[in-house]
Amino acid sequence: MFGSVVEDHISAVNREPRIVNRKNRNHEKAKHTKGNGSMKDANGFIKRDPAVEAAIYGGDKRQADRGLPREQRARKKKAQERQDARNGRRAVYDMDPCVIRNIAEIAEHEGCSASNVAEIALHLFLDAHVCLDEYRVPVQHPRFECKLVWKE
Repeated sequence: MFGSVVEDHISAVNREPRIVNRKNRNHEKAKHTKGNGSMKDANGFIKRDPAVEAAIYGGDKRQADRGLPREQRARKKKAQERQDARNGRRAVYDMDPCVIRNIAEIAEHEGCSASNVAEIALHLFLDAHVCLDEYRVPVQHPRFECKLVWKE
């Protein structure tokens, strides 16, 4: 039979050699190891640790950069430095979609970016010293004692 192996050991039930399909055998092994903390994927292969994967990817990236011309390497390094500096100034928030739409509409009307509109709005909010007590709603959360809810 193509794609199968005759195992050397004798089956305990009928004392005959068993024929096992390689694909099925790998699949069965994967089923038995699933869910017990094993580092195997669905095909029975060992998965790499994410830290190892990151180290390998970083090495591949550095090696690929070595093959670039000097000017292109310098440009790429400078662009990465600019992105790293920008990441320190960025903020991401979960907000009501209608607020996001309103910010985008104001930005389009004023001919500027949505970030500029949000920044000015936050500065105005901070300068106004708004009391948020009426918007506080208690929550059971390990990090926060409440959340702020807009009441329409």
